Amino acid sequence: MPVVYRKLVRDRIPEIIQSQGRHPVTRVLDDAGYREALLSELVEEARDASSQVGRPALWERRHVRGAVTGLEQQRNGQWR
Repeated sequence: MPVVYRKLVRDRIPEIIQSQGRHPVTRVLDDAGYREALLSELVEEARDASSQVGRPALWERRHVRGAVTGLEQQRNGQWR
């Protein structure tokens, strides 16, 4: 049974999945879809970071920063 993740892809994840003998299916989002995905990721990662006791984990902060950077790049027409 296929596993569906509706996530932005980074860090060569499709290549890693392929190296495990699996077959990832990806798609390129249009501007509106990319913005929506970035906003969803920002909310999810900010929620995860805020649920950490004490200082948010470096990993969570990195993902929040990545979503904000992506939104800025898209706004400036630099994401393609």
